[in-house]
Order: sequence, then structure tokens, then C-alpha cells
Amino acid sequence: MRSKKIICLACVLAGATLLASCSSCAGNQEITFTAGWLSDTTNKVLPANAEELTYAVTYDKAEGLYSESYTVNYTNGEYKTSLKASEYEGQAVYEYTSTLTINVQYTLKKTGETTAFETPDKVETVVYFKTAANGLTPLKSTKTTYCHSPNGTEATKLQNCYTEYHYTVETVYTGSKGKSTITNHLNEDKKQTNPSFSAKHDEYTYLDNEQLLFALRGMGTSATSISSYQPLERAKKVVSVSVGDKKGGEFEFTIDGKGSEKRAIDYRAYTLTFDADNPGASQEAWIASTTDTTSNVYRNVMLKLETPISYSAGSLIYTLTSAKFAN
Repeated sequence: MRSKKIICLACVLAGATLLASCSSCAGNQEITFTAGWLSDTTNKVLPANAEELTYAVTYDKAEGLYSESYTVNYTNGEYKTSLKASEYEGQAVYEYTSTLTINVQYTLKKTGETTAFETPDKVETVVYFKTAANGLTPLKSTKTTYCHSPNGTEATKLQNCYTEYHYTVETVYTGSKGKSTITNHLNEDKKQTNPSFSAKHDEYTYLDNEQLLFALRGMGTSATSISSYQPLERAKKVVSVSVGDKKGGEFEFTIDGKGSEKRAIDYRAYTLTFDADNPGASQEAWIASTTDTTSNVYRNVMLKLETPISYSAGSLIYTLTSAKFAN
């Protein structure tokens, strides 16, 4: 298992794994979360019904030439998330799941050969965490990735354009410590258990990587920083969050299946980045602004997400198409 390339593809497909750095974000602050995903953002209890969101995922191709030897194309992408009340080791908690499916195709330019994978690439995640009043403290996360990652910018054979990966990362938290296990399903389910790591809220609020996008909906509008452990790198890293000015736009999606319509919604762009010496491109999520603290119509929902593809091959664009909000 070559973990470096696994990291690259995880960033492309999962939506919540981050890449770049930011020097202007504030830190040394514990985030006080509000329940922005509820109609009453001051609510300190779990919702009675589940939230379900669906996004269309499209490929925005790079304008320049990223490879002289092959092309890559992504089609038929869909991203779904679900948030519901659940139980974990006797505690009433949130259970947040996400599923991304997307077709990927590689074409070798000199021969015209094209891949024909039997199943689409897929990433599934589930994470359990406490309420906003308890800092969204994570308890357990699981992420399973099946993907065909770009090998680089040059290839002489079709099979050299990509590498297939199929692995699961499970992270379990006990008190202020965590431990991750990586299972390689392409190598007889070989397991690799990482050393324990600190999950303390020391300099920054600590969150699991798989809940970062969700957490944007409850963290307010000030620049901040978050600590998050990256299992494939065996490192705890700081994620910086910068927040843009409020803007207005029109967004078309259904609510509770009552038909799609254009809606005028105020939003802010949240840029998520790793503090790193060698950063890649950043990810940007458009989060609906709170309409009223006790009557929050659009639940601070993520309206759009742009996430870069490895080797500067473009971006994947997530656009909200339907919502069933929790109360």
C-alpha cells in the first residue's frame, strides 16, 4: 500500500480531506459550536428526524495541459449525506454518513485505449460525535475508499495511468486519545494499526477528519483553526479555516421533495486548508448563512463545494440538488 498516493485520491473523492495552507487564520481558540443544521440553532438536544442531502458532482477540467500522455474524465457523480440521532456505547450522539460515487475513465493518447472499470469509484464514511453543546467531540469514524488514482502526469501504457486502491480507515477515540487501523482490501485485508495519538483540545478544537465539512455549519463566521489526525500520514495536523464576506446568490434544489425551485440565499465561502510547508490547492465550501437563530430556514447547509484533483487535472464541483432538513 503506497500511502502517499492513497492520500492524494482521498482528497479528490472524499470531499473532507484537506490539502493546503493559510497564514492569515486566527488560532489558539476553542470553537463554541451552535446547531446551525437545525431550525433553532440554540437547540441543545438531538433532532427528532434525520437530515438527508444530495449533491450532483461534476468535473471541471483543467484549462491547461496536465499530461501529454493521457486524459482523465469524471462523470455521473453523486454525493449523499445523512445526519441522525444515534447511540454509541450508551451515549446519545450524532451519526453522520456520506457516500460519493463517480465514474472515472482514463484514455491513453497515443493509442486511444480507454479504461472500462466495472464499478464506479466510491467513498463511504460514517462518524459518531457528540452534540454541539459538547463540542462535536468525535467518538469513532470509518472510511472505505475504492478508487483509481492518477499515477502521475506521464504514462506509456494504459495501466500505468492509474493505480487501484481499496482500503478502510477506522479511527476510535478513548478519552483524549485515538487509534487508527488501516485495512488494505487488495492485499488479503492486511491491517496496519497506527500508534495512539493525542486527541486533546490543546491549542485548537479537535475534530475527526470525516466531520470537518459538517462542522463548518456550526462554527460561526470568524477565521479559526482546528486540529485533526490524518491516519494515512500518521500525523496530527492543523486545519485553517478562513471565511469570506457574505454574498447573495440563487440556488436551485428541492426541499422535502416538493419540487425544485430557485432560492435567493445568502452564503459565505469557507476555505479549508492544511498548515504545511508544501501546500497543494485549497478547498472551498459555500455555506448558507443563518437566517434567524430560532428560525433558520436553510440550516447553514453546504450549497456548493469545490475540491481539486491531483496533478492539477481540474476540480470536482459538488452542487446541492435536494434537501430534507432535520428539526
